[in-house]
Amino acid sequence: MKEIKLEAERREGIGKGACRKLRREGKIPAILYGPGEKPIPLMMDGNAFTYLYRSLRGEKALFNLKLKGDRGKKTIVKDLQRDPIGGKIIHVDFEHISLQKRITVEIPIHLAGIPKGVKEGGGVLEHLLREVEIECLPTDIPEHIEVDVFGLDIGDSIHVGDLELPNVRILVPPERSVATVLPPTVYKEAKVVEEKVEILEEKPEEKASEEEKEEE
Repeated sequence: MKEIKLEAERREGIGKGACRKLRREGKIPAILYGPGEKPIPLMMDGNAFTYLYRSLRGEKALFNLKLKGDRGKKTIVKDLQRDPIGGKIIHVDFEHISLQKRITVEIPIHLAGIPKGVKEGGGVLEHLLREVEIECLPTDIPEHIEVDVFGLDIGDSIHVGDLELPNVRILVPPERSVATVLPPTVYKEAKVVEEKVEILEEKPEEKASEEEKEEE
């Protein structure tokens, strides 16, 4: 699992007003907590953290959080809040962890390869489960789970029970489908039923009688 060094500072102000002020100054408010520990309000450089987090591209990492006056703490991002409009990171929750204690995290699932049923049979690959919850020691957390789908034919599926991760306990039911190859979509041409409309022409005598009525 990738380990990243990150610097943060303790902050005095708490509450929405103080957090808004920090964001205007280019900071991201955060909080650090752990089992039996008192939560510590923090603040970080907004651009620096956003750059680091985006570089992970959804993969998990261990953050060595360095505060003034300590040697650094091993943490993971437990929760992250974004602005609902622009998607900007506005708050981060860090959890202080022990390298000797098992923890629960969610890991992204990446699909690798083009299935046989897609390449040869025109099927459609459907990615059903994009994250899986696992339990393990922090040092055993994989950055992501890569699933080879090359051998899947039409109608085949990969389930959680097919995943193999050393030293990791998967907490998702084994029957859950991770990916499947669906049959090709068949577009049936709509049959256009043409109805013959008979145009009845008026007889000459009927036409003449109508003209006479109009003259009267």
